[in-house]
Amino acid sequence: MSESLVVKSRLMGKITIGALKEGAFDTSDGSTKADAKTYEVKFEEGDLAINVPGRDKAILRDRGDVVGVLFGDEQPATLQFTANLRDLTNASAETLNDIAAWLTRDPWAASGYTDYVSQNWPSVYETSAGSDATVNGISILFEITNPGDSADVHKMVANFCFGSMSVSEGDPDTISLSLTCTDGGKGDPTPVMVS
Repeated sequence: MSESLVVKSRLMGKITIGALKEGAFDTSDGSTKADAKTYEVKFEEGDLAINVPGRDKAILRDRGDVVGVLFGDEQPATLQFTANLRDLTNASAETLNDIAAWLTRDPWAASGYTDYVSQNWPSVYETSAGSDATVNGISILFEITNPGDSADVHKMVANFCFGSMSVSEGDPDTISLSLTCTDGGKGDPTPVMVS
């Protein structure tokens, strides 16, 4: 099969946030794993930005002349997107603001929160051995569907992400999430691309 000739646009995308110990999305096909909590982002700006720096590279020189390159440290991928602010908190359903605020909290120090996310969402950084995560984290699924062809769907999975949030007043008010992804789901910080 040759490369698609359909140019992608923000009108074709969809962002889904998930939570399940050790990752919410299957890296083989992008499907949601059983028992995962999910939230489809609505009223978003369509401004998702993904940065995948790969490993650091160290240039080796011999008296100023380049003689080689060495791999350095792995660098995490980063994602950022903005959506319209619709609800600050809810005790019986997920809100984007509750998800974002939950990401910023220390799981050991944050008690007494009654929103649905704090009470029901597990961190992707929790192991199967128990709740030993030291950071709250989510999974991200980004899908692009070519218009008029639901069979032509492209997916990107980043299963282990933590992050921060910001809220801005305006017309409309907006909420932005900035995520750092430590594992796409295959043991490497690079998001996993699925066709």
